[in-house]
Amino acid sequence: MKATAVVFPAANTVEVREGDCPEPGPRDVVVDVIHSEISNGTEGSYLRGKRIAEDTA
Repeated sequence: MKATAVVFPAANTVEVREGDCPEPGPRDVVVDVIHSEISNGTEGSYLRGKRIAEDTA
């Protein structure tokens, strides 16, 4: 299954990439998101380069 994601490859750099994700299981739900925003907190810290590589929120 393919998914589109916003990624922050470097400080102040935003890219939209398509990648693979696991196929949903029989009890999973797939949600088609048509709009999302970057929050000042978590995503903003990635955008500003304040997170360490591989760090998760």
